[in-house]
Amino acid sequence: MAFVPAPLGRVAVLALVAVAAAACSLDTMSSVQMPEPRDPRTTTYAASFTPPINVAAMSIRDSGLFFQDFTVGTGDSVTRADTVGDTPTRIRANYRLWLVNGAQIDSNVDPTRPLERRLVAGQIIEGWRSGLLGMRVGGRRRLVMSPFWGYRNLNVNNVPPNSILIFDVTLQGIVRP
Repeated sequence: MAFVPAPLGRVAVLALVAVAAAACSLDTMSSVQMPEPRDPRTTTYAASFTPPINVAAMSIRDSGLFFQDFTVGTGDSVTRADTVGDTPTRIRANYRLWLVNGAQIDSNVDPTRPLERRLVAGQIIEGWRSGLLGMRVGGRRRLVMSPFWGYRNLNVNNVPPNSILIFDVTLQGIVRP
């Protein structure tokens, strides 16, 4: 005699349907995950950047953080001491922020209203803390940073998760007590 399973009860059927639906939704979620972080060295940049971005010709501060000085300033320079602890040192800067496709997504280019921030954790992104080291007041520098140095996998303002960021920064001042 062949084994014939007993009919499933209503609760068991609903439980199976719920498990199947959850599995489908997990499968759907995995297909819309965040893009993987990219490496600035292997990324193609929009042709609209002036001057063009060539990370191979840029200086590298740390893995994934590249910089190029367009103008070397003549004033004080940002030091490591300006970026640690409870230092009250503040920088004043103007900047433009682009994505690799050439879309400018943020800027502060009014010289009468520069961004003013402390260069410590929680006040500014890590790429600025490390990328502005050695920069002199009056200087203009391009920073190209992997997502690790920017907003990582977060969706912040107009910045998609895992984005490589391109900043052109003009250092207007350093305010030390």
